[in-house]
Amino acid sequence: TFDIVAMEASNGAKASIGTTENAPEAEVGFANNILVTDSYTIEITDYRVILAGEAGNEYGSAPVIAFWYTTTNTSGKEIDPMSAWIYVMSAVQDNDPNAVNELSVAMLPDSRFTETQMQKIKAGGSVECAMAYELTDTETEVTLTAKSSLFGPELGSQTFPIQ
Repeated sequence: TFDIVAMEASNGAKASIGTTENAPEAEVGFANNILVTDSYTIEITDYRVILAGEAGNEYGSAPVIAFWYTTTNTSGKEIDPMSAWIYVMSAVQDNDPNAVNELSVAMLPDSRFTETQMQKIKAGGSVECAMAYELTDTETEVTLTAKSSLFGPELGSQTFPIQ
């Protein structure tokens, strides 16, 4: 039995994380570095900007913003950490007055996850991973938005300053 941690998303929806016997089903949402879906949770544990040529962005020609996260399978459905992120997250750097600047996914920023990024997560299990996006400047903050699926309704957004 684990304690349930409650959080309130920006849209006012509350989400619960964790498991306990006879616990109510968690409500979906994205706030405070935690995304809760019907099938899994993602907790962002760290993020940072990596310049071109630095470790984690050795082969890139542009700086990236990298996110480290843990995906927990809360449903027993088949899921891996990379797909869990890609299916629901988008990153935007709002530095174009005329168009939405959705950032492109960059190479894996942490070689520790080369073999595990597509690893199937067991029910109740958690796997760490990382994801990076190519920045178009090193000043404008990045907003991550989570949706229930590629084209589903928004679950919440969170802004990350460029450090």
